[in-house]
Amino acid sequence: MDTGDGPELCLGPVAESYPPQCSGPPVEGWDWASYRGTFDRVDDVRWGAYAVTGTWDGTTFTVAGAITAALYDAVAPEEPVHPDVEQPRDEAELQEIADDLGAVDGGLPGAQGAYADGERVLVDVLYDDGSLQEWADATYGVGAVVVTGALVDVG
Repeated sequence: MDTGDGPELCLGPVAESYPPQCSGPPVEGWDWASYRGTFDRVDDVRWGAYAVTGTWDGTTFTVAGAITAALYDAVAPEEPVHPDVEQPRDEAELQEIADDLGAVDGGLPGAQGAYADGERVLVDVLYDDGSLQEWADATYGVGAVVVTGALVDVG
């Protein structure tokens, strides 16, 4: 999406207004002219759905390639296997952890959302190189918090 200040990735919720609204990290190397006919535009706002590859430096995503989402045939993700929870918690404790991790100020870096799910807390982040999950395991016990990155390494 580009609202006139430069393109950004929409990795969290997208408001279904017209034009849609979202927020995310800035994108370098994106040229709308290369994707003419594959995006929508209202006034200065442009948006489209793409599968992108590139590099992440912690603040900016630099595009190496992209295809329209309609042409992207994603492999079905495997059902996640979570480790057993070392220290069981009740729903109130899990919700408190979720609230802390998902907080706008002071939450887990890059957190897009966090919620209690049964016996654990699921946290969506922009990217995790493994260090966020390691921290969560050390802080809350193995299995209590599962960190999932929106940006994933491509092998």
